[in-house]
Amino acid sequence: MTVSSFTSTTADNSFNLGDTINITATMSEAVADGATFVVTLETGSTDRTVTLTKATSTTLTGIYTVQAGDTTSDLAVLSYTAGTVSDIVGNAAVGTSVPSTNISTGSAIVIDTTNPTAPKNVLSTFLRLLSLFKLKFSDILISFCSDCCLFISATKSVFKSNI
Repeated sequence: MTVSSFTSTTADNSFNLGDTINITATMSEAVADGATFVVTLETGSTDRTVTLTKATSTTLTGIYTVQAGDTTSDLAVLSYTAGTVSDIVGNAAVGTSVPSTNISTGSAIVIDTTNPTAPKNVLSTFLRLLSLFKLKFSDILISFCSDCCLFISATKSVFKSNI
């Protein structure tokens, strides 16, 4: 008995910290009850492991939870250990080669936990522009929207250029 494929039932998408992704291993023949093994996923500088357990007669499944620092443009199984996998008559799984049908061949699962950063000059440019005007604090309103946009409005014509 060997591993025929690694797939995912999770829809193609980009995933972030805390998101979960289903991992499925399909075996070449029926698996005995209680079967488990561990897969190692390519998730960036620190690869993650997921334990798969018997789900149907020929499949084992597990759930990978995206962790801080995980990043990959196409999730894939790097390796696996057969663990307690055997067929229904007791023959242990053989081989450790990852099959050609891997998660990355049938899915587009992107992992990205890198926080976005604003260009370094945005705040300094904004402050430089504000310094060109003399404003009375009571005459302006500064507010933020839910998308982190900054709005500044004057209650009357108080803008006086320093130029």
